[in-house]
Amino acid sequence: MMTKVNPGVLRVSQILNFMACRAEKPCTHAEIRAGTGMSHATCHMLLTALVEVGYVIRLSDKSFILGPSLLIIVRAAEAEYSASTSIILKELPYMDNPSMR
Repeated sequence: MMTKVNPGVLRVSQILNFMACRAEKPCTHAEIRAGTGMSHATCHMLLTALVEVGYVIRLSDKSFILGPSLLIIVRAAEAEYSASTSIILKELPYMDNPSMR
């Protein structure tokens, strides 16, 4: 039996995955909204929450980059999967989703 994913968690993961696939440059609100298919209000609310917890940083030009709080999560995952990280990343479903690139 497959567990139903909480819609809020799914949307947060969509934002973070979208930004991670474009980590070479900041993302605007409009780019994130278009890339995830979220409404303006939902995207704004979730970005505000992500900024609050440090997962995303809002720059002075109002664009967004991934935040330093994600490093804690990344370092923990690296410790757990040190030798297998590249294999695991290839298995993640969003890595093959063109809308997340």
